[in-house]
Amino acid sequence: MKRTKKMQENGHRISGKTIIGIDPAKNKHQAIILRPDGSICGRSFAFETNHRGFTETLPQRIQQRLATPEETEVVYAIEGSCALWQNLAFHLSEQGQEVVLISPLATYHARPSITGDFSRTDQKDAELIARLAQQGSYREMPGHSDHQRAMHRMAICYDKLRKSRQRHYARLRALVERLFPEFLSVLTLDTKTARYLLSEALLPGEFLALEPGRTVLGMARASRHQHGQATLLHLQELARHSVGQTRGPAEGKVEHLAAETWLAVIELIEAQIKALTEALVEAACEHPCFASIKSLRGISDLMAALFIAELRDPGLFRHWKQIEKMAGLNLYVSDSGQYRSRRRISHLGNSRLRWLLYQMASETSKYVPEVRCKYLTRRLKHGGSRTKHLVGCIPQLLQLLMALMRQGRCYEQRPESLAQMQQLETRYQAVQTSKGKRRAQGTRQKAA
Repeated sequence: MKRTKKMQENGHRISGKTIIGIDPAKNKHQAIILRPDGSICGRSFAFETNHRGFTETLPQRIQQRLATPEETEVVYAIEGSCALWQNLAFHLSEQGQEVVLISPLATYHARPSITGDFSRTDQKDAELIARLAQQGSYREMPGHSDHQRAMHRMAICYDKLRKSRQRHYARLRALVERLFPEFLSVLTLDTKTARYLLSEALLPGEFLALEPGRTVLGMARASRHQHGQATLLHLQELARHSVGQTRGPAEGKVEHLAAETWLAVIELIEAQIKALTEALVEAACEHPCFASIKSLRGISDLMAALFIAELRDPGLFRHWKQIEKMAGLNLYVSDSGQYRSRRRISHLGNSRLRWLLYQMASETSKYVPEVRCKYLTRRLKHGGSRTKHLVGCIPQLLQLLMALMRQGRCYEQRPESLAQMQQLETRYQAVQTSKGKRRAQGTRQKAA
């Protein structure tokens, strides 16, 4: 009902206006003109994605087809597919034109309404985009400030760097698993100590030949004295009986070159991530909601900054479910006759925000009573996967964040929430202890 009401309001807002439906593409955009009465004005036309196409071809084609363009209000409806729409949309917006965006998913499901099948052509999609806008199935062009757009771009850049770092760690791990798999049982690759040792040696024989004094000093410096001679001796003992693949001089040289490449790229990405996060947090500190979000224990400065950057303007959200839907965490159910499907999250939303909310729920579920109570209640009632229950805690976290941002205050623990958490902790520990005893008893019975 709310969606229908919103579409009616949108349709009423642009009623009586001529709609220019545009299907964006890489080299040429396809456009069609839809009159207020729903009839098509002439044939569709294409214009190039350059300065001439935007400033000359598009206005000229519109003037040729409209009898009195100076008396006609025009709305540009553009499909928001990938990043193809952005240059044209921002150009038109800067020229003072009204721009609305159509979801590619709406275009896909509307294709059978014209030809009865899902066949796709640029002309057909341009007409569908215009008709969907006329029906009110659109969203307005976002009008964010320069500061908000800058933070959002930094959040996107951080996500790409984070994923790139994960890919290079995976490549380095695959290399170590082939040559010296026992190394991973002692050190994890995302530590400075592991990277230092792999820069010094890669094959088991090379670990045995390491100079103890210099290597131990480097390990102590990299690990802040958490690793030293004992760790090196352990690695050398494992190297004597390693099951890793042996390499000749030529192939070993290539493996060293690959390891040096992955380590160098990881070091570069780490430096870029550090610089980017510092700039992002510095920009987020100016936002009035930053202190409120960060007041929840478990939410770091970076998490709070990324949350603000993805929302861009938290003040535009009136309800926590709007943020949930933006992240693609809203539930959907398929009912038909006697069939009723399981409730699942839609995944139709901002994947970066979805990942961030999961990380925030994972941390706050350890310390914040309201979120912790929700997590323990689900574990006691349903058991099962920890991941599923953390996702189930996100609505509770969003309600808490929305209340703090709306009131502009920092979080304070309530005695009743703390008491409830302690009671649930006692019950949960008792259940876990009982499960442990049953598991141990079953193991003994199998052994007997």
